[in-house]
Amino acid sequence: MKPVDFYNNYKDELSIALKKVKSKISWLGFGRLLVFVLLGYFVYHQWNQLSTVHYLILLAGVAIFIWLIKLSANAQSLKEALNAQIKVIENEADNLATGNNFFSKGESLQEFNSTTFDLDLFGNKSLFHYINRTHTHYGNAALSNSIINANLNIEELLIDQQKVKAVAKHPKLNIEIAAYYRTEEDASVLKKMQAWIHDTTKHFSTANMNVLRWSVPVISAVCVVASIITENFIWATIPMLVFFPLSIRLSLKSYSLHQKITAYESYIEKYSTILKSFTDHTRQVNELKEEHQQAEKAYRALLKLHKHLEMTEATNNLLVKLFLNSYLFYEIHCLAKVEKWKEEYQSSFQEWETLIGKIEYYVSIGTFAFNHPTYQYPGFIREKLCIRAKDVFHPLMISSAVSNSFTIGEEEQLVLLTGSNMSGKTTFLRTIGVNVILSQLGAPVAASEFSLSPLKVLTSIRVSDSLQENTSYFKAELNQLKDIIDLIKTHRFPVLVLIDEILKGTNSDDKTNGSAAYMKQLMKHNCLCIFATHDLILSNLEEQYTGKMTNYCFESIIQNEQLYFNYLIQKGVAKNKNASFLMKQMGIIE
Repeated sequence: MKPVDFYNNYKDELSIALKKVKSKISWLGFGRLLVFVLLGYFVYHQWNQLSTVHYLILLAGVAIFIWLIKLSANAQSLKEALNAQIKVIENEADNLATGNNFFSKGESLQEFNSTTFDLDLFGNKSLFHYINRTHTHYGNAALSNSIINANLNIEELLIDQQKVKAVAKHPKLNIEIAAYYRTEEDASVLKKMQAWIHDTTKHFSTANMNVLRWSVPVISAVCVVASIITENFIWATIPMLVFFPLSIRLSLKSYSLHQKITAYESYIEKYSTILKSFTDHTRQVNELKEEHQQAEKAYRALLKLHKHLEMTEATNNLLVKLFLNSYLFYEIHCLAKVEKWKEEYQSSFQEWETLIGKIEYYVSIGTFAFNHPTYQYPGFIREKLCIRAKDVFHPLMISSAVSNSFTIGEEEQLVLLTGSNMSGKTTFLRTIGVNVILSQLGAPVAASEFSLSPLKVLTSIRVSDSLQENTSYFKAELNQLKDIIDLIKTHRFPVLVLIDEILKGTNSDDKTNGSAAYMKQLMKHNCLCIFATHDLILSNLEEQYTGKMTNYCFESIIQNEQLYFNYLIQKGVAKNKNASFLMKQMGIIE
């Protein structure tokens, strides 16, 4: 089944479920109203002759009313979840058709370095924007860090591929987890929550507080029993008169903590439900066995915290404060449970954060894999630096991509790529760069076949000056070129260098000599390089560096006063020029 057909069918299925839930909510609302009216009628007519049986009927009616409220809340939550999943499905359909995506664009990392800027790895319509399905800070960080910092370990990459393949087989899991986007995260709140989780200070679970919080329920129970035995209501009011002022004082002490908990509760619920969805869908998935076990343990612990926080939230209710706090010190018990939970699990919380990030990472890459069933998982070459690509194209060019077959590293270390303006040189550089990065995410690539040695991608394609930093275009370009050489020299990892038309800010002879010297410098190091240029003189270096350098080109074709491009790479040096032709066609020159 095609991805678009799956999404359409699943959307229809969820829409039917949503219709049923809306109907259920309406009936539950009617049921609550009916019970409320009957209770009111009962109390009004029986108030002066209430017996034990009447009390039991009244309690049963209240219990049914509370039960209906709970059912309504659950149905409302399901309605929100179904609506969110339908929006995710609509987003996937739009993503397939246009490349649009309502998840984060990663704009803050757009100019993290020259490679992220040159290859459009972050920002609007970027690689990150296209594949991102993360909505937690941890998932966003896991995906963006993996794009920026290439994983060059072949064994780990092969494991990642297997995990991505496994997740790609569960598109409903991916939709379910992506649908939790509706709970937005605030970075400052998240930072405070992490600090709170790891704070070891105790306020409500100290030895003295433990004595107090267990003494109050015992004393209250004795008073209530005494009231029943003596049939004297005064005994039952003693706990309220004595302990309510004390509970209010303690509530004021816990006020700031309550405010924090109100902000944190939705985050903890979100994380626990993500883990629950993951464990439900991956119970029988061997490739994700380790993550499943970790997620199950983390889910149970976070669910426990979520329930503690929910109970603590309930103490904001006036009736709870008046009765449960007076007779049971309920609020103090809840806060003590939260502190005990922190004491038991705070050392594991960072591990769970990493796990949630990893799950969202696999969901993002797995969704990308599911959406592109014709893309192929790359193979990895151990024995030498090499890239072999068959029918490779740019994954973000939704409808206009032209595929090419290309190899570098089998013989040559550097490919000089010539061609006229608009012939496809820069797009080809980005095509190779983006697919190399995709391959190192555990993702399939936009090619019928693709294999490579894991490589760190370094680029100099776009260069911009900076008035703020008092940097000219030429100086900015030199800085980029220096950074590439410095990284190759100091880090010793294998590198793919993508260069597009350097030294544009100087005269032609200086540009040719400087470009040739830079090419020679690159060929001394552990790297592959694709060097795009209009400078045809540089192609003569192929004779001097036979076996290290090869000429490739993109040609433009002029026929019947029309300019055509086939965007197909071929061996050799570009022959045709189009600048003068285009200037004449546009009426710039005669």
